[in-house]
Amino acid sequence: MEKEKIKKAVKITGPQIQEASLTVPDGSIEDLMSQARDAEEELTGLRVKGIQAADCDFSKIRLRSIVFENCRFFGCRFTGSSLVDLQIRACDFSNCDFSGAYFSRCRMESVKGVGVTMPDSHLSDQIWRDCNFRYGNFHGCRIEIGLPQSHWL
Repeated sequence: MEKEKIKKAVKITGPQIQEASLTVPDGSIEDLMSQARDAEEELTGLRVKGIQAADCDFSKIRLRSIVFENCRFFGCRFTGSSLVDLQIRACDFSNCDFSGAYFSRCRMESVKGVGVTMPDSHLSDQIWRDCNFRYGNFHGCRIEIGLPQSHWL
């Protein structure tokens, strides 16, 4: 009985990605994300590939069930954002600010986040593989760990 409780506690729920309803063309992600943030709407069901954004303010944006591939966000602000069911592959978030952000069921593979700041953020059900968050600030970050150490590589 005791072992069953332990096994249930360490089960990881990966991102629940629905079929992408829209592929975002290069150059339009900044407008799309800003519009969703300003309207306080959740942005969902997208496949975003190969875009670049620098020094953009995406604070308090709500993203759900989105796939990001080969994207570069440099120095962008995602403070207070909600990031749920994201798949992020081969992306760069260097020097981005995720202060107070909420991450749930995200899978990050080969993600670079050198100098990223995540103080007072909340991370649960994360799968990170081959990521580089060197010089990141995770002070006060709440990380719900119930997963094998191999998921934090």
